[in-house]
Amino acid sequence: MSGMVAIILALSGLVVAVSGVPLLQGRVGPNPWYGMRTRKTRSDRDIWYAANRFCGRELIFAGLMQAPAMLALYLAFLVAGVRAPWCDGVATGAYLTLLMVAIIRSFAYLQKL
Repeated sequence: MSGMVAIILALSGLVVAVSGVPLLQGRVGPNPWYGMRTRKTRSDRDIWYAANRFCGRELIFAGLMQAPAMLALYLAFLVAGVRAPWCDGVATGAYLTLLMVAIIRSFAYLQKL
């Protein structure tokens, strides 16, 4: 895993975390561009805010986990002496897994509303 890939993925995680803050704070009303936009969330303002607060919290958590996860992977590959192209794919997979867990949990929460 290259150091540049680790930095890019860690910084991308911080962007994800920052994007979740306004959602968590309830500062994003129903709109066509930003937030959890489904038929159900657009049909009821209370559901919109509840779902997006939960999603915001999940995004913040996932985003903040990116930096330490990428650092840990980078150090693990460095210590093991592994410098192969597939290492970048493993790191990207870890990044996407954290995001997918946040999204899946958010949709599961939405189903309960």
